[in-house]
Amino acid sequence: MLAGAAGGFTGGAIGTALYGGSFSDAMGAGIKGAVFGAFSGAITAGIGVQFGDVGGIVNELGRTGAHGLTQGAFSALRGGNFWQGAAAGLFSSFGGSVSGAFGVTGFFGTVAVSSAMGGVGAAIGGARNTEDILFGMAAGAMVGALNHALHSLLLKKREQAYDKMIELSENGSFHEVACFELHDGNTLILPEQGNDARNANIKYYNLRKDSKGNPIITIKGKTYIVDNVTHVHMGTYDPQSTNPIYFSDEDGDFSNWIGKPIKILMDGHLFSTDSQNYMKPKMIW
Repeated sequence: MLAGAAGGFTGGAIGTALYGGSFSDAMGAGIKGAVFGAFSGAITAGIGVQFGDVGGIVNELGRTGAHGLTQGAFSALRGGNFWQGAAAGLFSSFGGSVSGAFGVTGFFGTVAVSSAMGGVGAAIGGARNTEDILFGMAAGAMVGALNHALHSLLLKKREQAYDKMIELSENGSFHEVACFELHDGNTLILPEQGNDARNANIKYYNLRKDSKGNPIITIKGKTYIVDNVTHVHMGTYDPQSTNPIYFSDEDGDFSNWIGKPIKILMDGHLFSTDSQNYMKPKMIW
């Protein structure tokens, strides 16, 4: 929401100032843009959670359409033109998807492409003044920052990934962090949106099973087999407890779905367990 508010404020304030408005007019437009930008940012991030990373054509068409409708609706609600906002959302999402498929995956590169495409979309939708085009660019930047640039991290060394997850969770005191351990040996640390002290969102990358029953995900158009999932648990390991690593019902459900014990990082140790053995989990190290 903060990123959306910042983008909305910037687009409104600068656009009004460049269009000849007074300082008070610019501040008023900036505040209005910040309010709508905050709500738009929250929904934009939610779209990112639902559609995950760049995937197949159907996935990307769905993502693009969702952004078009969202940005069009917010443009209309702030008194602008629905079609200008919709075109900005459509073009910025399309730009993010295409750039991701061609290897532009860095945060700033993704945001830059989506922002530029948002401005182009707004212009194609009929925008002719600076304020509307800047709003289109701000909407595009928000789509890129909160949807396409989800801050996932692909690491080749599994131990390095574990260390990074512990760091991101602030040594198990901030929130949970999860990763997919891929069959090719790489480890994909997942985005942290939606995570809290008791849950790690793994609903990214369209996790599913193939015809052979293998868990798979799609990243930038390429499909990978997922060997396992590891996530960080908060708290202190207590071997005298009936649930020493706080194994949850959700953990058990996922272990059953993937068909093997899952791994849990907790209190400086790596454990492996399932719903049958959680009271005495296996300590790997």
